[in-house]
Amino acid sequence: MSRTDQELRNLLNSLTLEQKIGQLNMVGGSIYSEFNPTEQDDLIHRGLIGSMMYADPKTNNRLQRRNLELNPQAIPILFCSDVIHGADTNFPLPLAESCSWEPRLAERTAELSAKEASALGVRLTFAPMADLAYDARWGRNVEGAGEDPYLNSLFIAARVRGFQGSNRENIDEHHLGSTIKHFAAYSYVVGGKDYNSSLIDSRTLKIKVMRPYEAGIKAGALAVMPGFNDLDGIPCISNKTLLDDLLRKKWGFDGVIVSDYGSIRQNITQHYANNEEDTTKGALEAGTDIDMESRLYIKHLTNLIKEGRIAIETLDEAVFRVLKLKSRLGLFDSPFTDESREYSEIGTKEALDLAYESACKSIVLLKNQQLLPLQKPIKIALIGPYANTKDDLNGSWSAHRGFSKTQTILEGLSRHVTNLSYSMGIENEALLISEIQTAVNECDVIITAFGIENCLTGEAASLSKLQLSKKQTELFRHLRQFRKPIVALIMSGRPLVFNEIIEQADAVVMGWSLGTRTGDAIADTIFGINNPSGKLTMTFPRTAGQCPMIYNGYENCRPYQKNDYYTSTYRDVIEGPLFPFGYGISYNHYCYGIATLRNCQINIDENIVVNFEITNEGKYLGREIVQVYVTKIACQPLRPRLELVHFQIEHFKPHEKRTIQLTFPAKNLCYDDENNHGIYQLKIGPNSGDLQSIELEII
Repeated sequence: MSRTDQELRNLLNSLTLEQKIGQLNMVGGSIYSEFNPTEQDDLIHRGLIGSMMYADPKTNNRLQRRNLELNPQAIPILFCSDVIHGADTNFPLPLAESCSWEPRLAERTAELSAKEASALGVRLTFAPMADLAYDARWGRNVEGAGEDPYLNSLFIAARVRGFQGSNRENIDEHHLGSTIKHFAAYSYVVGGKDYNSSLIDSRTLKIKVMRPYEAGIKAGALAVMPGFNDLDGIPCISNKTLLDDLLRKKWGFDGVIVSDYGSIRQNITQHYANNEEDTTKGALEAGTDIDMESRLYIKHLTNLIKEGRIAIETLDEAVFRVLKLKSRLGLFDSPFTDESREYSEIGTKEALDLAYESACKSIVLLKNQQLLPLQKPIKIALIGPYANTKDDLNGSWSAHRGFSKTQTILEGLSRHVTNLSYSMGIENEALLISEIQTAVNECDVIITAFGIENCLTGEAASLSKLQLSKKQTELFRHLRQFRKPIVALIMSGRPLVFNEIIEQADAVVMGWSLGTRTGDAIADTIFGINNPSGKLTMTFPRTAGQCPMIYNGYENCRPYQKNDYYTSTYRDVIEGPLFPFGYGISYNHYCYGIATLRNCQINIDENIVVNFEITNEGKYLGREIVQVYVTKIACQPLRPRLELVHFQIEHFKPHEKRTIQLTFPAKNLCYDDENNHGIYQLKIGPNSGDLQSIELEII
């Protein structure tokens, strides 16, 4: 049962200055940092550890017991971790899962991740990431839900609900507190290079970038993490306008603001602060409550308070928010973890089944020249470095303890066929050329498993080039010489450039980093048990030189025209993306009929109703994601040239023809505090590059 505010104020008033400051100190553990046991005991005894990063119930209970024994006025330690897409069972990376276009699915995987993580002693996760994907070179796109603010907002809210459950004020033992990060515009770093400054205009910040963060706050997230970046020359960690004026006062956020790892110290590195005292003062006064692993709060706040450079009321409010968080998480009543849960609630059939469902819905079919699904009996040559690996199929920020449970692609395909030969394909070339030739000569079809390793996705993994490795490209060329049908699997947590494979392979499957059930999901898709239905939530460029490349940018003054030299284009690459936002095909072809509006003129507070037919021209059960975009004909100031305003998932029987009705609020087209009246083009279709238009007026 959570404590009342008055009870928490009374507790706050009973603490010494040192104990108050300790509540704002988060220290590392486990994979995060080495920690001297003697120093640890000293800090615990003095009440100087408010939170720790550990995910092990026995260790957490031992530390908690030590904390409560050494200090009679002890406040329970809050244990935290990066639970991004699983704690033991690894679900698809968030970017991959967003290709399901199913926020409810993300809510369910977040909820099971919370269940497993809480069984490991974790009470707060540093997720979900609400940064919009902007530049494919940025490695941390894998943690979010793509480049669209509307879709992103739905996924962020869903993940918050999944992690935290239904009662924000009393989080039960099977759920976690969630953290919206990295506030704000961290993904707009210059050149897609991690830890860089962000370059963004105020309008884009308002109408696009802030929307997913605000959605997470409205969903009830208990914590927010400022980004490493700066906005308008002020580091987010010390940006009072951002953290206090906008987040707390305008949006009404009453939770905790926790720094990213060591980021308070980095104000000195950026030449924003003169010294440690200045950066400590600036961060706390801007609203940053918890110092993650710079240790500057416990080093300098005592003197800053005693010297009158920081008001004691500022410290007290930060400490109160931390106490409130611990109360909401039930730590005062239940500081320990039931260690038996580690064996009864982790890796359950429920979790594994959901991991399979999520993996299947995340797969995106990019090309298919009537090769897939494969028909049995068939002889397969499986070749490539990602065919029999486990670690890289999980992606960055994975739960390492779950790697041994991961199903490889080789294991998955072996369930379907016995006539299967395998070669890694890129090591010990003399041996492998002979091995490959034997395998390929005897096969009916080649399946290649190409991709990118974990260390090249995620934090600190920005890339200047997005191509597959040279060895993989050369291997593909070698395989083409055998003139056998090729199914190319791309196993990667991030968009890559693979133009040659798209042009020459018979089928291409974006397999992402799908987690624990990768093998079954890929194999069942190859053989048609799963009809792929995922749609991309990031634009795939043809070359990294096109980045940043997003579908919903502003229209320029000279849009590309093929026969006009003086238009916006690059002269050395085909204009446009390799694959547009929202793209993905299936084993069926869906034919869209002509769309009509119930009313062509409506008020802002009315619903838009669109009707049209869709025909499943294929012979398989299918799932189609119908997408609705908008372009405003004239707008001052400018709006993005295309914006997603609605989507709807429809399920079809073989050869079924059905009338589809889309109903959604006209407010989806509108911006706050702007003139939204005027003419709009509603654009409907299977992806952002294949749309039909109808005209609508908001009066």
